[in-house]
Amino acid sequence: MAMNYNAKDEVDGGPPCPPGGTAKTRRPDNTAFKQQRLPAWQPILTAGTVLPTFFIIGLIFIPIGIGIFVTSNNIREIEALRQIAKRTISTSSRRQFENKVPEKQKLFQEDNGIPVHLKGGIADALLYRATMILTVGGTAYAMYELAVASFPKKQD
Repeated sequence: MAMNYNAKDEVDGGPPCPPGGTAKTRRPDNTAFKQQRLPAWQPILTAGTVLPTFFIIGLIFIPIGIGIFVTSNNIREIEALRQIAKRTISTSSRRQFENKVPEKQKLFQEDNGIPVHLKGGIADALLYRATMILTVGGTAYAMYELAVASFPKKQD
């Protein structure tokens, strides 16, 4: 038995509906969620909401940090693995990696009146200054953003 083709039976360019059946649609339901008509959530950042949240998150992470610190101090190095690793390094590559730690320790332990951050030379001084600039700048920027968030602009 041949079926007659009717353009009305086709839904969204898909296959035709069975004769006498209901048309299946491929369109999503007409709800606010599925049609993406939900209003956007915009948090209101005030000092009363930002500061307690900041301190609560800090209080949550302090015990985590203490736990990690205590755990890391209780770790013991297994000497057998260290010896195996030493044996696998060939003598030619061992010569390339000189142990300069004792020399640096002597340099940093001298009591010559130079601050620790300057004992390594110009590279350490530049690194120290860059770190301080980034730290102070980052702190100032965070305080600025906190102040801006604490006093939102009034809408007319």
